[in-house]
Amino acid sequence: MSFERLGTALLFLSIAVAACFSPAQNDTWWHLRAGEDIWTHHAVDLRDHYSHTADGAYWPNHEWLSQTLIFAGYRLGGLPLLTALVAALVVGAWWVVWQLTPGAGVLRLALFAFATIPSSIAWSLRPQVLTLFMIALTGLVLVRRWHLLLPPLFLIWANLHAGVMLGFAVLGGALLAAAVDERRWPVRLGVIVGCCVAATMLTPLGPSLWTEVPATLARTRPYGIMEWQAPGLLEPLFAPFWFLAAALVTSILAVRPWREPQTHAGTMIGAALAMLPLALSSGRNVPPFMLLAVPAIAVLWSSRAPADRRTPTRREHPLLNTAILGFFGVVGVATVGYTWISQSPRLGWHPLPPQAITALEACPEPLYNRYDEGGYLIWFLPKRKVFLDSRQDPYPSTLVQAQIQAEASGNYEELFDQYAIRCAFVATDTPIARRLAADGWNETYKGPAWSVLTRDAFRRVTHKDD
Repeated sequence: MSFERLGTALLFLSIAVAACFSPAQNDTWWHLRAGEDIWTHHAVDLRDHYSHTADGAYWPNHEWLSQTLIFAGYRLGGLPLLTALVAALVVGAWWVVWQLTPGAGVLRLALFAFATIPSSIAWSLRPQVLTLFMIALTGLVLVRRWHLLLPPLFLIWANLHAGVMLGFAVLGGALLAAAVDERRWPVRLGVIVGCCVAATMLTPLGPSLWTEVPATLARTRPYGIMEWQAPGLLEPLFAPFWFLAAALVTSILAVRPWREPQTHAGTMIGAALAMLPLALSSGRNVPPFMLLAVPAIAVLWSSRAPADRRTPTRREHPLLNTAILGFFGVVGVATVGYTWISQSPRLGWHPLPPQAITALEACPEPLYNRYDEGGYLIWFLPKRKVFLDSRQDPYPSTLVQAQIQAEASGNYEELFDQYAIRCAFVATDTPIARRLAADGWNETYKGPAWSVLTRDAFRRVTHKDD
């Protein structure tokens, strides 16, 4: 157990412990419900059955395989096992990147410590984590020149998550890098990339995957969802991203790898450079970029290092290093174990108070809820149809915009009358909650986060007649 190996082990122990705190989010719960339905009915239903506003509408469910796996993990071991599987994917992705990153151990440790900070925004119980692992795996396959594995890899990826589109940015960067390295167009790799495109059409969506995913992105941006916004220049969480993005660009300009191409060393440089514009446009794409930027920067810096540089010898203390690793290992396991057993609120395993669920079960239909809470309701109240949720695709953008405006202004009447709303699940102390209470809606539950308010049919009809 050398000092360098101790540093590496502590790095990955830190990543593992942090990933074991990956929270369940709003999306987690509708993914679980969809996975349960796939397991129950042995089929992928591309129609919405979870809402009363878009019931029967087309739902291009491009994450069906992830949902199946998520529910399988939940069924076998509940949320602890599901969290452990997510942590394993995170650690696996960064371990693959470690194998692709050259240079001294201290350099790699510094790069990884920087990169994992903004990358952690994607560590949650969602299919997005699978895309992180697939990004890393694609980089490994390209660098090792296992090109024949790419089509089956992209076939699986296309059924797991729409992030497969990011994979084609990686392939595009690798193609350009190969063209520069070989001074000719890489025909064989180009044909394999074409096979990857064909493989993505072997999903329940067929060729429409290539139109539905861009359409989803186009609808999503006006909604103001944080993860789809550009990373803030002054946000502390994204500071390492800006540093590494600048390091990548300046290193490319300084080294100019196209002048002295190294055999296949440019693959990660091209892939990271291709991913950079996507990361600049959306914070959601920052974590995949981090996985590619670290080895790319290391390749560039290593090419400038003196060839005869020798690492100074140090006196090693293997028993002390082993004891240090053992101590922190026990602390990490104990911390995770205690957090899981106590089911800390930060894990998000119980997002809705039992009293709120009881009030929602008793309130009359149809129900109103925000975009943010729809996923919770789909799982915890399976017999109730939601007003809206974060699946986005089944819902017309006019409905989502109307809901956003009603929440911001408190002017709910037109929207509620259109859908005959009799029960509202709203965030406490918001314009719409205060307006509903002022208009005489019955408050059947009020907590620090949410409130449930109802009105009877007589009140709704007379209000409409007035």
